[in-house]
Amino acid sequence: MYFVTGAPGAGKTTLLKRVVADYYPALWTGHVDAQGSLGRGTEWIALAIHPSANASRLLVVDGQERPHLMLQAARERGLTAFHVVLIDCDHGERRRRLLQDRGQPELDHRDTYCWAAYLRGQADALGLEVLDTTGQDVTTSTAALAASIARFAKRVGVEEVV
Repeated sequence: MYFVTGAPGAGKTTLLKRVVADYYPALWTGHVDAQGSLGRGTEWIALAIHPSANASRLLVVDGQERPHLMLQAARERGLTAFHVVLIDCDHGERRRRLLQDRGQPELDHRDTYCWAAYLRGQADALGLEVLDTTGQDVTTSTAALAASIARFAKRVGVEEVV
């Protein structure tokens, strides 16, 4: 399982949707915050361990989850093929995206920026991969995420998925 985390405005959902559209249309994906979703990231871990018969062998999920909790849940359930990547951007870029691109001023507050800083600190402390989308166009950032997914898939032997 490959998990994409990040604070609002970083680009995680946008990039994952573009990865599917532009690179891997058969990729099995999920979104923690989507309507009708399984729920928290830990429920997605359970699904990755026991996929349906017609599911791809690689599940890629995005959501706002604490990386250390996701890693702990994967370990506790014996999921050894697990990767967490943080999609991040700087404060000014996040603010521009939330206010201008997304029209969500209700997310432009201190808690969002504290959450982003927390996630970056977790990623740094845990040695996680970080894709910083600051100043990058969507095409470039999408290519970087697609390449990261491909590296993970190759490492865990599911190359046929991507």
